[in-house]
Amino acid sequence: MINIYTFESLHQGPRLLVLGAVHGNEICGPIAIKRWIEKFASGAVAPKTGRVTFIPVCNPEAHARDVRYVNWNLNRDLRVKDQPKNDEDRIGNILCRYLADCDVLLDIHSYTAGGPPVLVCEQKTEAALAYAKALGIE
Repeated sequence: MINIYTFESLHQGPRLLVLGAVHGNEICGPIAIKRWIEKFASGAVAPKTGRVTFIPVCNPEAHARDVRYVNWNLNRDLRVKDQPKNDEDRIGNILCRYLADCDVLLDIHSYTAGGPPVLVCEQKTEAALAYAKALGIE
């Protein structure tokens, strides 16, 4: 089972998707996302427009086992599978629905090498760079 939390404004706007633990052994995403879910659930924050969807643990079996993946690396082959063969295929099919329905994606990964946060911005549009800058990562 994948837990998905959506908070939606009454007004149209951008649709943000926030993913954690695509690699099961990642811990930063689930911790950060759960903090934000609590803020939204308590009413301390709310989207003014659009919606935000949080998936704190995208790969629950791998997360429970504290391994990167169970059958294959979900982050390296994330696409719809017409004939899913394992849980990661089925997870991919679910995630692809949410990916297709978002305007902005924040996919939080963890790493153990140390150092400052890293942000990868694939589209260097003005809007994408403004979003990256708003996250406070150099």
